[in-house]
Amino acid sequence: MKQPMLFRWRNPIPEDTLLRWARRYGSVPTDLLRFWSSTGGGEAFETETFLSPVGEPATGDDIDGVTSSYRKAGLAPGWVVFHVGLGLSAFHPIDGRFAWFDQRTGEPTQVFKSLHDWYRGTLRHEYAVRYAL
Repeated sequence: MKQPMLFRWRNPIPEDTLLRWARRYGSVPTDLLRFWSSTGGGEAFETETFLSPVGEPATGDDIDGVTSSYRKAGLAPGWVVFHVGLGLSAFHPIDGRFAWFDQRTGEPTQVFKSLHDWYRGTLRHEYAVRYAL
């Protein structure tokens, strides 16, 4: 039986590139910057996309373009989208919170203090049994 490819990351993003991008938002959670510096964003669990600060608008994996589209559709102000898939995930640059949006617009369904808490409360909860994590 062929094993699914659970993670397909882009390429690591240099720290100076990330910090230059992050300055536009004022503040980006450190754990998310570390994630991008090692992965660059990409795909996980076959259906989940981690957007990239250096993603391509043409492929729909750029944070700025995706965030703009969701804000026009009603995403609560202030949130910056970093993940799309089963739901929509964003971080808040003012206080560093992470959020899950079931409906992809409006207010968050769940809020987390860290990227680790977000992962455990969302994707890991969904995929742990399926992929024996």
